[in-house]
Amino acid sequence: MLVEIEKPRYSPAGIPHQSLLLEHQSKQMELDRPRLVKLSVRLSIKGKVLLREVEKLKLGDKVQVEGFLSAPKFSKYRQPELLLNVKVLGVLEIA
Repeated sequence: MLVEIEKPRYSPAGIPHQSLLLEHQSKQMELDRPRLVKLSVRLSIKGKVLLREVEKLKLGDKVQVEGFLSAPKFSKYRQPELLLNVKVLGVLEIA
């Protein structure tokens, strides 16, 4: 579920990018026991095509993303975190 949508920005090279915060919660099986998994992950959206998709989103929407993990080069956030660089973005459920 999307819990934060920052305003779009532009890199010095003119590439549009935007940051979103996604909260995930699911039940998984571990050693034959159910486990509740909760985590937040920062999404990095780059390029005009994906940013047009983000324009359709609002807080609370459930999304499906595909991409790759990296560490942010420069983080304004206090804790070290993983960054999911999004290659595919789709809406699962609209809030």
